Amino acid sequence: STRDWSSDVCSSDLFVIGLGLQRTLGNLFSGFDLQADKVVQQGDWVQLGVDGPEGIVTDTSLRTTRIRSNDGQMLIIANGDLLGRQLMNLDQPDRRLRIRRVVGVSYEVPPTRVKDALMRVLQQDVDVLRAPAALAPEVFVKSYGDSSINYELRFWVADRRTMDPVIDRVMTRVWYALREQNLEIPFPIRTVHMVDMAKKAAEAAAVERHRSEEHTSEL
Repeated sequence: STRDWSSDVCSSDLFVIGLGLQRTLGNLFSGFDLQADKVVQQGDWVQLGVDGPEGIVTDTSLRTTRIRSNDGQMLIIANGDLLGRQLMNLDQPDRRLRIRRVVGVSYEVPPTRVKDALMRVLQQDVDVLRAPAALAPEVFVKSYGDSSINYELRFWVADRRTMDPVIDRVMTRVWYALREQNLEIPFPIRTVHMVDMAKKAAEAAAVERHRSEEHTSEL
């Protein structure tokens, strides 16, 4: 009947509105949680997931959070979605960050010599933290690779905002330091055997003809 049809339409509308309100209220409650717990604040450098986009929080409201990415994009994320993701705040509890980088050096070079050369590079960079002692740079033998001994450099920087230039500077100086001391950074070597398929096919055909002739002579 008309009345039943109207009731069904009203019920459907209420259901849709209810879902919309549920999402809106969820974002609002998430906004309260973000602000109450101070998970992120304006000016914080954050990263969305491991190896995900990074940027600076430019604004937080009860419904959404705005993040300006490294590439200048404005990410507008609902607070409910933000709390549901793996969120890393690179400014909390403080801005200091530890960096790890791996360098491979020839097996011909004693590890102590390599570690000394790499440590000097770290100690000479003014933006690599050296105090307190727990933040002092370190160099370790990480693994034995196919063509090199792999060393890991571990060092701290004061802030994510300066991290990229520091890494670039350190890794550039590593190359020059190893080159100056004739310490080889090897690259994988592959031996490739070139096969003349036409020649192989002709040789196989000749062998087959020879076998066939021998068989015929025996008969």
